[in-house]
Amino acid sequence: MAAVHVMPIRGEHSAPLFDQKESSELLRYFKQLETLFTRCMVADDKEKKEYATLYVKSNIADSWEALTEFTNEQKSYKDFKDRLYELYNQSSLRYILADLDRLVGERQRVGMRSLQDISEFHLQYNTISMYLLANSLVSTHELSQSYLHVFDEAFQTRILMRLNILLPHHNPALLHAIDDIYNAAKWVLQGVPGAVAAPSYANAMSPVSNAGPESSFIKTEQLGSFLNDFTKTIVDALGANHMRPSAGGGGAPPHNAKCLFDGCGSFIRDCPAVEEYIRQGKCRRNHEGKVILLTGAYVPCDIPGEHLRDCIDEWHRRNPEQLATGILSSNTALFGAVVSDSCIIPTPYIKTVAVPQC
Repeated sequence: MAAVHVMPIRGEHSAPLFDQKESSELLRYFKQLETLFTRCMVADDKEKKEYATLYVKSNIADSWEALTEFTNEQKSYKDFKDRLYELYNQSSLRYILADLDRLVGERQRVGMRSLQDISEFHLQYNTISMYLLANSLVSTHELSQSYLHVFDEAFQTRILMRLNILLPHHNPALLHAIDDIYNAAKWVLQGVPGAVAAPSYANAMSPVSNAGPESSFIKTEQLGSFLNDFTKTIVDALGANHMRPSAGGGGAPPHNAKCLFDGCGSFIRDCPAVEEYIRQGKCRRNHEGKVILLTGAYVPCDIPGEHLRDCIDEWHRRNPEQLATGILSSNTALFGAVVSDSCIIPTPYIKTVAVPQC
């Protein structure tokens, strides 16, 4: 006795499914549904339309059942199905040319970086192209041309060079077969000696990977540009450092700047107040011409004062009896000797106090 087949209930494992977010699945949904109709011997159009809305979500079923092609009994199941194809921008064809263009464009955007990438693309391209070719929607010439366009110009050149080696007698006026292009592209991506590794096909990849073996060397014009930029950077840095005022005085102040020692209009190297303080034994100049304490140290940063003179006065207030013995000229070296025109005359060391540096 032959087994009797019945239509599955919604939610069963054998029930067909349709996801509205994947509208391209509508063709597959109706193909599964019609397979069940044949197995379960469902022939009535009204019953077929009811089963068509049974296996979808309730909100989708409501929208389908509101169509005239569903409610009108004069409309057949095929009318109802064709209306849904129209609403979901589908046709009775499984694939169209737009699907092939979409696949090629997506792969151009993502890039072809590995053997896995080209294998996945080749399988998808072959599925769509064979369907289009079987339905006379495209020619083999167009398919080969579209397949080759997924690669950039540099990579196409390497593929064609490989094909010329493998197929030296191929008519150059004709495009190569898809499988031949695939094998040549895979050979290039494998990094066989003499071939270049996978170049860049997407903007997201590094520009270095898009170059050939010569990318290991710097071109002459690139080297000149690099040296010019490097020289300009060094000159700008030195200029900025030269304009930075020196701590402790001795450098040239900016235009219209006041003297760091007492706020007068002179440069600190020409300031008469500095010479007066040196004669009083309150400070001296080091070998760089900067104003320092008699101890040989700069005035500590924690000493308050608007100008350097105020800081020196405050330091002497905190450290009494630190003045040099007698009146010293600006040519006097306070540590070890007094320089004269004919000889070096040793002088007693001046008592110093350790002062923390800034």
